Amino acid sequence: MTIITVPSTPAVGEYVLNSVVTPRNNDATQQRENTVTVATNDFDGQYQSLSDAITAIQNTGGTIQIKEGIYLEEDVIELPNVNISIIGQTGGNVEIIFKKVISSAYDTYLFDATDMESDLLIENLTLTSEVSGSYVSASALIGAYHYGSSESRSTSIGTLVINNCIFNGDLIRCVYVYESFDAIKIENCIFESGYIGIHLASALNYKGVNRITVNNNVFNFTPASASADMINCNIYYNISSLTNYPDVIFSGNIIKESSVEIYSRGGESLVCNNNSIYVSTSPIDSLRGITIGGFGGVSVVDNLLTFNGSYSGTVSRGGVLAIRIDSTISSEWGATTISGNKVTIIATDTRTYLASTRYCGILCSRGNIKVSNNQLRLLLTTSSSIGLSAEYLGIKVSGGFANISGNIIEMDDSLTTGSDKPTGVWVGSGNYNIVQGNTIDQATTGIDFTTTTNNIGDATDNIIA
Repeated sequence: MTIITVPSTPAVGEYVLNSVVTPRNNDATQQRENTVTVATNDFDGQYQSLSDAITAIQNTGGTIQIKEGIYLEEDVIELPNVNISIIGQTGGNVEIIFKKVISSAYDTYLFDATDMESDLLIENLTLTSEVSGSYVSASALIGAYHYGSSESRSTSIGTLVINNCIFNGDLIRCVYVYESFDAIKIENCIFESGYIGIHLASALNYKGVNRITVNNNVFNFTPASASADMINCNIYYNISSLTNYPDVIFSGNIIKESSVEIYSRGGESLVCNNNSIYVSTSPIDSLRGITIGGFGGVSVVDNLLTFNGSYSGTVSRGGVLAIRIDSTISSEWGATTISGNKVTIIATDTRTYLASTRYCGILCSRGNIKVSNNQLRLLLTTSSSIGLSAEYLGIKVSGGFANISGNIIEMDDSLTTGSDKPTGVWVGSGNYNIVQGNTIDQATTGIDFTTTTNNIGDATDNIIA
């Protein structure tokens, strides 16, 4: 297979137009859509570089079809502000290698959609990073950054769709979007390496229908990110105080050796269902599965979380949390449902859990929550040491108006005395909580209410066995 090296400033080649008239999104005019081809030789395609093909459609938009081959890109591919589809040959091996020395602290992207306000589709590609330099973590294989105030925009600014791609990010981000696009859909992709898999920051701050969809992807690596908020995290979504908040759908993903962090200061709704998270090693002192904060209605249903391996060191920060619903959830916007999840933590663990750390299956720091029909199996070995102020809990809920029912909680039989004895269900501040119909391991203290006012639930309402 021939490898083509593309110069940093490629020349513009000739091209042939295959014209199809299609209506432009949200526009009464008609747009002439062009289709151009890229191949590793002159006989199979009109161009031998993506940069030349982009130049050919920079005024009209259109589709770039890439034939099978390996393409070496030594510079950024800047995408013009027109509707563009970049599609690899179906069933073919189309790999684009980003090989650049990053010498600037500014974000550098292979596909650069900065300030783009049109639709972008990237499909059927393998994207590989071989970048080097001092600022690689600020780079991405696919990136979009908006400069200036997003609050002033009231019109649609396009949709980003990434489908059926393979990412080898090495030390850079695979996908990074900052305050760009009305909707983002990332589906059927495989993430093999990177600083982080998907990083969405302050995205979708525009009027209209805003939605993030991340479905049926595989994340097959431990991220290189070492920042406190993204550590060991492969899906990180964080928006600040915006005016129009998105819906987020995150389902059917397989996540290995990493976690999911979805945080917002006011999202409308979040669906996080039918995902599988498996972690066998942990090089850090904080291990998380799914962490969610800042949304209104939240659904965390039918996920499979398995932490199974040997962990060592001192836990001084977050501890082990399989599912965490953060205190910033806006309960007045909608209820939160955590149901049908299966959590297994079996650790040949030699860690020391210091004060203020947690070893917990489900942690909900907000009221108006239903926690039902989950299966929790949290086991430690006798080599672990849990400090006096640390928390070893099956389910912890605070805030009031919680319904905890039908859960099965199994915890470590070896830790049955003194301060180390675990708690099956702990209900903190807040009234009108119901704890009924749960099966709780007798190795625990059972149910612990910090206040008994208007709460329902005791040993007679649950099975302690």
